[in-house]
Amino acid sequence: MNPAAVSQLVTHLRIHRATITEAWLRAVRSDPEIASAQRLAPTELADHLPALFNDLINYFQVSATESARQQVRQEARRHGDQRWNQRYRLIELLRELGTAHRLLFRYGLHPFFEQHPEFAADVDDARDLINQFFEDATTGSVEEFVHKYGAQLSQTSQLLADANDQLLRIDVARLSLIRTISHDLGNFLNSLSWVLETFTIETDEAERSRMVGVAKRNLADMGSLVRELTAYSVLLAGDVKAEFSRVSFSSLCEEIKESLSPMAKANNLELEVNNQIGHGMAWTDPRKLRQIVLNLVSNAIKYRQPDKLDAFVRLDFELADNDRWQLTIADNGVGIAEEDLQRVFEEFQRGPPSEKIQGTGLGLAITKRLVLLLKGEIRVSSEVGRGTYFVLRFSRNLPGPPAST
Repeated sequence: MNPAAVSQLVTHLRIHRATITEAWLRAVRSDPEIASAQRLAPTELADHLPALFNDLINYFQVSATESARQQVRQEARRHGDQRWNQRYRLIELLRELGTAHRLLFRYGLHPFFEQHPEFAADVDDARDLINQFFEDATTGSVEEFVHKYGAQLSQTSQLLADANDQLLRIDVARLSLIRTISHDLGNFLNSLSWVLETFTIETDEAERSRMVGVAKRNLADMGSLVRELTAYSVLLAGDVKAEFSRVSFSSLCEEIKESLSPMAKANNLELEVNNQIGHGMAWTDPRKLRQIVLNLVSNAIKYRQPDKLDAFVRLDFELADNDRWQLTIADNGVGIAEEDLQRVFEEFQRGPPSEKIQGTGLGLAITKRLVLLLKGEIRVSSEVGRGTYFVLRFSRNLPGPPAST
């Protein structure tokens, strides 16, 4: 372009910048195809226009050198990133830029050449520069927009892949669960069938009494399995809510000692409950906390060493720090092998000698769900022949919204 024409056109654009900006704002806000613009304040909507005007003026002054074009595309990528974060759709981005393109012709280029017929020979060059400018601006904005969209798709694909892997693991776990339940129920039913068949032909009363005892134990185990499956399914479904209330540690320890001491004594086990917190208070669900303690103490009783004269299970309540309290449940039972420690909280995991010990293998899985329900954490350590330590930690304060599993 003629340098004089460029100088006059640049001055014209600067003079009419406010008019073009106002016309652009009205046009964008009234365009039903740019609905996202309605969510933005005028300053948010038009904040890229000063940079666009400056880049356009520079474009004319240097005749669209490669560095000027790169600067336009760079600024346009910033604009594309901004509109992506403002949740624009791609069509809205394109219509917005197209509106600016159209209004620059209407309020900038056409009036200028009407007022300056002496520069008529430069009309086509000016039009070509503006067209090229908006090609670069559109390219930069769309490139950034597509880059963001591709990154989102990649992230979504990864999330879907992770979810699919999780579903596959759940399917495997469910299949294992079904097989284990079928196996346990099958064993109970086979034993009951054997008892019934033998009972009809057995004449010895002592043997018949023993068979009745076997049948009763099998029925009790089947009932226990059904009850624990029901409890576990409710926890898994998230239908259980924690009902937090302010609880005194001294009252809690007394209740636990009174309720569990008879069971421990009946199994030749000494129960110790040590309250090192004193009369302190904490927010918890006392009923579910007692269920957790019952599960862990019952586990200690099951896996005690029957011939051990000083068998014990010890509960220590103490402060972990200013905001948390800790419960340690220790016993000197048979212990858990190191290779089994990582699986103790999984369904149907039972320590040796499981064939001699009644239970379903769901107790610790239920316990962990209850601990999580109370916004706590649980860890286990053990040594075969020496005993097991369960360490639970909970907040002393009231959690956020009522928790569910």
